[in-house]
Amino acid sequence: MTLLIQWAVTSSVLILIVLAVRFLLRDRLSARLKYALWGVVLLRLLVPFQVELPAAVGQALPVLASNLAPEVADVELYALRTNSRPLSEDSLAEMRESGIDAGAVLGTQAPIYTFGNLEVEGHTTCRVLSDTGIDTYFFYTTLPRLLMTLWAVGALCAMAVIFCSNRRFLGRLKYYRHALEGVDAPIPVYTAAHLPSPCLFGVLRPAVYLTPGAAEDAATLRHVLAHELTHYAHRDHLWSLLRCLALALHWYNPLVWLAVGLSKGDGELACDEGAVARLGEVERIPYGRTLVDMVAARSLRPGDLLSCSTAMTGGKKSIQQRVAQIVKKPETLKTALFAVIAVVALSAVFVFAEREEPVRNLYGSYRYQVSHTQAVQFSPSLLSSQAYPDAITDPDLLEKALDILDSAADLLNTPEELGLDLSEAPFLSPRVTLLEDTDGSADGHTYLLYTHRLGGSLERCYLVTPAEIGAESYTVAAVLDPSTPGALELLARTQRHRIEEDLTQVTGNVGLSFSDLTPGKEQVKEQTFIVQEVLSDISYSLTYESPVLTLDFGLRTADGTEVVCRTAYGGVANGTFEGISAGSYQIFVRNMGDLNYYTQLPTYQPESGRDNATGAVNFQIIE
Repeated sequence: MTLLIQWAVTSSVLILIVLAVRFLLRDRLSARLKYALWGVVLLRLLVPFQVELPAAVGQALPVLASNLAPEVADVELYALRTNSRPLSEDSLAEMRESGIDAGAVLGTQAPIYTFGNLEVEGHTTCRVLSDTGIDTYFFYTTLPRLLMTLWAVGALCAMAVIFCSNRRFLGRLKYYRHALEGVDAPIPVYTAAHLPSPCLFGVLRPAVYLTPGAAEDAATLRHVLAHELTHYAHRDHLWSLLRCLALALHWYNPLVWLAVGLSKGDGELACDEGAVARLGEVERIPYGRTLVDMVAARSLRPGDLLSCSTAMTGGKKSIQQRVAQIVKKPETLKTALFAVIAVVALSAVFVFAEREEPVRNLYGSYRYQVSHTQAVQFSPSLLSSQAYPDAITDPDLLEKALDILDSAADLLNTPEELGLDLSEAPFLSPRVTLLEDTDGSADGHTYLLYTHRLGGSLERCYLVTPAEIGAESYTVAAVLDPSTPGALELLARTQRHRIEEDLTQVTGNVGLSFSDLTPGKEQVKEQTFIVQEVLSDISYSLTYESPVLTLDFGLRTADGTEVVCRTAYGGVANGTFEGISAGSYQIFVRNMGDLNYYTQLPTYQPESGRDNATGAVNFQIIE
């Protein structure tokens, strides 16, 4: 909605600037220069976006037109419950034990808006935990949606009217037209009965259409062709289409209707100048007489603004203006040209450029950082006794962490508008650091995960930067679900446990259980088997179902090199691996069914599961 308002305000300001230039320099500008001024307006009418100026430049300029656009507040906020999914008592109890109480927002990805003391997602659904289950709500507001819908419906209706009127005009032209022979022109030339004025019409296949009277007189035909072919050289058939599109997009703005009408008139004046230049100075007065002889029966009407065709003649007033312009033959002064260029340049800056806000939006940068993160470092608050020195790097844990961080939503309100005191955030908040590598060679991007209670049981987790104590100011980069700190800490704790398990020396029975291991497949224990003595003896014990199966088992290094391997038959194997060198090993077991005779037996049925191995292998270092 804000973009639409800025679009309307800046377009109106630019139209007023061009009108002022036309009025102040009316006697010093050529018709073609006046017509060219509308090109800047047309560009703004068709391009809704603005170019952002650097803050240093923007602060040195006066107030931009885009800053004049008022903010439209949402008058009323409605929450419509669209779905309710009950949960079992066990599920509800489990969620309460996890710290999720009734009223907590469970998930959404929409931007955050504030309405008084209430903070909600502004144009989406969100899931809220109730006393019986999970309720889904759809939040919507009245005024912005109403205005946007009204604008969209009006634009579609205007486009439909423009299309239908021009389609009907083309149908009439095709019905009455006849090709005019013996004319030297780069595009087709036709005569058409019941045509009020000669014109150029068509976008993909433009053509000149003449009245029968204009085609009968040689001098009139020469003047009319010079006029319409000048329109073609100026690409006015394309500019007419763009004007109609701008009119449809800004159907509500009377200044745009005025600009379209004036630009069509300036286009005819510019075409008269071009036609005289094409015919020669000796034809200036005769060309003016032709215009007088072809005065239309009526003046330009509002409906004519919807036409994509040119019109050589208009009412008596417009013809008088055009004849006076031809006779006067104004000269463009260098000072006037310089003034026009300066005004257009300043207009483009003040209307097209949008000043950068003093506090830069960090949401886009944060999302980019998440997309390039290779490891996530979680650190509890300074008041916590826990520590997680290792970053989350395991693929499955890292994927979950990035999914949590990627669900952040943009915050459209400043901390001051939200009533947040972020000075306490560095003391109470855990930290999350996004690392672009896993070896620590590059600095990461660190944020505070500041949880703020909104009232009752509702909480919100804000992503705050910088993550340091005593900063001059703190900025909220994004907003996350309140369960984010707990979820990330759980992942960091799991990563720590995995690393501790990998580094723990095996001194007791350590083994590997396997189930339904199909022929030709193997299973490997992720936990590393560490042998610290130079040469150690390791006893083993293997039991499994289906004694007809043959299994291989043993120890291998992380790169897949098998240090020791035994083959077991009959469902059981016991023994000792002697003289195992110090190092880290992995336990493996492999079903050798695809290499043995029973896979060739007629009774072999791989789908039955009878040839799958199920059992366990145990290892123990002999001290």
